[in-house]
Amino acid sequence: GVFDAPISLDHVQTDFRLTLDPFELTLGEVLVQDQGQSLVMNGHLQATGDDWDYKLEGHMDALEARRLVDLWPEEAKPKTRDWIDQNIYEGRLEDINLVLRARPEAKPDVYLDFEFNNARLRYSKTLPIVEDGRGRAVWMDNRFVVLAEGGTVSPGQAGPLDVTGTSFVIPDTRIKQPPAEVNLKASGTITSALSLLDYPPFEFLTKANLPVNLADGIADVQGLIQLPLVKGLKTKDVAFDLTAELRNVRTDHFVPGKVIAAPVLNVAATNESVSVGGVGRIGAVPFDATWTQALQPAGVTKSRIAGTVELSEQFIDEFNIGLSREFVSGATNGAFEIQLEKGEPPTFTLSSDMVGSRLALTSLGWRKSAKTAASLNIAGALTSPMRIDAISLDAPGLKASGAISLSKNGGLNQATLSDVRVGNWFTGPVTLIGRGAGRAPAVSLLGGRLNLRNMPTATSSGGGNTGRSTGIPIKARLDRLEVSDGITLTAFNGDFTTVGGFNGAFQAQVNGGARVDGTVVPSNGRSAVRLTSSDAGGVFRAAGILKQVYGGNLNLTLSPIGESGNFDGKLDVKSIRLRDAPAMAALLNAISVIGLLEQLSGDGISFTDVEANFRLSPKAVTLTQGSAVGPSMGLSMDGYYATNTGILNMQGVISPVYILNVVGRPISKKGEGLFGFNYALTGTADSPKVSVNPLSVLTPGIFRDIFRRPVPSPDESGQN
Repeated sequence: GVFDAPISLDHVQTDFRLTLDPFELTLGEVLVQDQGQSLVMNGHLQATGDDWDYKLEGHMDALEARRLVDLWPEEAKPKTRDWIDQNIYEGRLEDINLVLRARPEAKPDVYLDFEFNNARLRYSKTLPIVEDGRGRAVWMDNRFVVLAEGGTVSPGQAGPLDVTGTSFVIPDTRIKQPPAEVNLKASGTITSALSLLDYPPFEFLTKANLPVNLADGIADVQGLIQLPLVKGLKTKDVAFDLTAELRNVRTDHFVPGKVIAAPVLNVAATNESVSVGGVGRIGAVPFDATWTQALQPAGVTKSRIAGTVELSEQFIDEFNIGLSREFVSGATNGAFEIQLEKGEPPTFTLSSDMVGSRLALTSLGWRKSAKTAASLNIAGALTSPMRIDAISLDAPGLKASGAISLSKNGGLNQATLSDVRVGNWFTGPVTLIGRGAGRAPAVSLLGGRLNLRNMPTATSSGGGNTGRSTGIPIKARLDRLEVSDGITLTAFNGDFTTVGGFNGAFQAQVNGGARVDGTVVPSNGRSAVRLTSSDAGGVFRAAGILKQVYGGNLNLTLSPIGESGNFDGKLDVKSIRLRDAPAMAALLNAISVIGLLEQLSGDGISFTDVEANFRLSPKAVTLTQGSAVGPSMGLSMDGYYATNTGILNMQGVISPVYILNVVGRPISKKGEGLFGFNYALTGTADSPKVSVNPLSVLTPGIFRDIFRRPVPSPDESGQN
């Protein structure tokens, strides 16, 4: 009664011996012929009290797989029989061995093994069918194992996968709904492997919102899948732990317009997450990164890529950022993270200590060596073109933060840096405006403060790769430009270029007072400045140098010399008036020139021509030659004025009735007549002290120097 329906066999032949007391049946040989194949069996059956003791052994050369199901008694291990019936569609079984054993008070024990060829089978209802399978199956100690020694599956795209080495295991066939294990091994194209991993119960790509054809290359996949053999299998009932090695990988999916390539990437996937990582290149830029997608909780749409990328000239060229190689050279690594979400452009952050990278702004006189550390932080989006929402650089001598936009055709569109600090000489906002490939960006300084005293010597590049003829346009709208202690240009507005060196024109106010117009030209690796004004007196008063001078036209030239902040100056002033000057009043009173005193207290003393040669340093003015001449008097002066303290130490000659006295000029200094009084001016600009040597008037100009100290050299500051 083990067969519910009769089985038709071609031929059955048996040799046996039977004894009745005790009952024992011995099968010497049983020959069953079916469809051209022979099954040979032997065994014995013995009654022991109320139970049976039997053993049956059999061997068959070959059998069609579906025929095995027909011959398998339905009551003998029905779950295993059902699995074979539902999952092995066709194929040929060979070298079949069967052992059936039962002992008193014990459950029957079955052993079965066979080889299979040309099989069509599946390991799970949700996975694609194995074609042309070959391998071996073993059922022993209630454990059923099928090992594929060959075969392919076709997930649907990019060709078949070789599943050699894959095994299917039912650890315990005695359980009513036994758990099963698939030890998966598959190799083929990455698209095929990803297609397989997107089948239920995995659905890695669907959960990560990614297409299965996101990359080209070869994949080797292996790992464990655990699932119960139940109807209505759900994804949550399946546990998996898979790894894969991807070789010769190429993809343009993750970064728009960029190909990511890697010789080897490693994949790890569990119920919790899936990750892909390794070393490769994005375009020409090396990276070491890992992509991670959480699979729990269900419905997570975000994934991330984190790792390091090389920051170098290649990075700037690859992403067409528009920075010149003058600015960046060498290479360093940056740590980055990219956030990916369906329907949104990837966003990223990047940071680096910049060790190994050389940075330079030669037009600003700033450099960072490869060994020097700096802090770089960038945040933006991998759109086309790339978007940089925030960038900050903190390096010795340079700090900057802001945002950068790139043009549609690549290259810099505009860098808006709201907070820039260069050394101890500039702070304020800076805007860099792209001017096309191969051209350095235009510069706009839209506020801030610049200290000319501390500004380093600059080396102009003349416009980068396009040659010196193009130059860099610079628009400066500064709040303050500090020339020296006490002298500052405010509301500074200028337009400059680096063609042939730094040059241009500007307008400003001196200490918030009188307006000056200026031009800048290259000189000694720095910049010479020429200032003009139609209110020379206002300029002097605003600068705190001469507070009682009015009117006049000013022409002043400052030429850089020596260390930064030092200038040789030449002053030429026409048609000024001096009035209510305590120092001059004291001087005129000392020489008893009553008429000039009256002029000083009235409309003022007129000087038609004022000239001076001086050295301007950050803290002092050294006057090497100065003169002021007019119809009523002439004046010469040399000495020192400390701009930081207001202290004076001047000397010179005052010559009354200069229009007549000038006849002695051929043998006197300019501003000195044939006869004049030596004087000294000390104290402070606000409270000067005047002393006069009355005997000097008796000394012709050619001998007058014996009454005064030597004229100072330009290198003297008079502050010792």
